[in-house]
Amino acid sequence: MASRFGLGKLLPTTGLGSFGDIIFTVSSEKVFTYSSMSRKTSVNYATHAIIGTEPVLEYVAPEVEEMTVTIKLLSTLGVDPAEECEKIRKVVLAGKSDYFIIDGQPIGGAPWVISEMSVDNTIFDGNGRALVASVSLTLKKAPDVLGGGIDDNYDPWRG
Repeated sequence: MASRFGLGKLLPTTGLGSFGDIIFTVSSEKVFTYSSMSRKTSVNYATHAIIGTEPVLEYVAPEVEEMTVTIKLLSTLGVDPAEECEKIRKVVLAGKSDYFIIDGQPIGGAPWVISEMSVDNTIFDGNGRALVASVSLTLKKAPDVLGGGIDDNYDPWRG
């Protein structure tokens, strides 16, 4: 689109990151990227009651990390919101883990799974097609207990 106005060679064409087949990119023809990202890290503590005083906390282990990513899909930026939502939905339903890569680095050093997806379509054309959609994804870190990552060929019965 920007190339129609002679701006194509002035704008970067780059892959910003990815989650499996979901590629975040910005170019003169298409903008498909996240608009916000947050990451939640927490730990689990056991509470031990003690007679006559406050309970004592004992560190147990880290909780599963979560990340929330919001993607704005705008038809004016070269994407079809309905088509992209369906692609992402298929990734969610497949339940496959993958690395979330930003700037060439895996976030958290382990694979993640998309545990939840919600879509808010906000602007429609005269035929009812979504022109703008906001997709919110909740991801959970899914490392293997022993190796820090999931091996798709791992069989828990054979090791």
